[in-house]
Amino acid sequence: MFRRKREQWNTAAVLHAGARGLVAAMAMTGMRTATANMGLLEQSPPEAIVQARAPRGIDRLGAGSRAALTELAHWCYGTGCGVLFGLLALEPRTARMLGPAYGFAIWAVFELAVAPLLGARHVRQRRVVG
Repeated sequence: MFRRKREQWNTAAVLHAGARGLVAAMAMTGMRTATANMGLLEQSPPEAIVQARAPRGIDRLGAGSRAALTELAHWCYGTGCGVLFGLLALEPRTARMLGPAYGFAIWAVFELAVAPLLGARHVRQRRVVG
């Protein structure tokens, strides 16, 4: 699945995939903001993780600083997942639906494994509409 030799990786493709992951994370931020403002989402997954697992110093930050730090962490996660996609061998990446399938897989792994392991409250208290 991953290429074995570092020199075989296309740096531009990896950086481009990372940028696409960042854009996807930013788009998700917009959707979360909209659903929260409509009352459909009580707490976002990144907020739940920061609340459950952030180091003690984070609690002392003001609400705006904590929100900015939470979004930066989410954007770094999206960028990292995009970079991992960019590191995939070239042949599978050429499949047209692989990008959306990869995004769905990343989301599913997060929802089914990562968030419960981190104790994110949103997983346990999700409303049907959310």
